[in-house]
Amino acid sequence: STKQETACYVIYNYFGQEVGNGLLNNGANSIDTTPLKAGVYYLKIGDEISQKHKFIIQ
Repeated sequence: STKQETACYVIYNYFGQEVGNGLLNNGANSIDTTPLKAGVYYLKIGDEISQKHKFIIQ
């Protein structure tokens, strides 16, 4: 049996306000950023073990 791993993501705007979130599963995933206005955003992806942080320029 294959273990299904899930991570969650949160997108924050320049002011630190949450503007998006969701879940990512094993395999190829994409995050739809088309609803976001032009600007710089902060992306936090993680699970109970680790977290990664990235900036998004839209």
